[in-house]
Amino acid sequence: MHRVLKPGGTALIIDLRKDFSQQEIDAYLRGKGVINGALIKLIFNTMLKKRAYTQQALVRLVSQSRFGCGDVALDALAFKLWLHKPQ
Repeated sequence: MHRVLKPGGTALIIDLRKDFSQQEIDAYLRGKGVINGALIKLIFNTMLKKRAYTQQALVRLVSQSRFGCGDVALDALAFKLWLHKPQ
């Protein structure tokens, strides 16, 4: 991303948080139906959560990149990471 961004450009990454709680998943699944809810919950807990980042791991990863740092915002299930390339 750093290589292809113009000077002064910003990249945005939105992804799942590793530390989401079961209550947050349950709230997300309300109204999705029993079968869809069960499938989504299974996918979240068996596949997606294993591959997700904690905030600490994300900050460490970004600090080792050419960006050096970024701005992280968390919500119930996801994070948003803004990466800025200097002018």
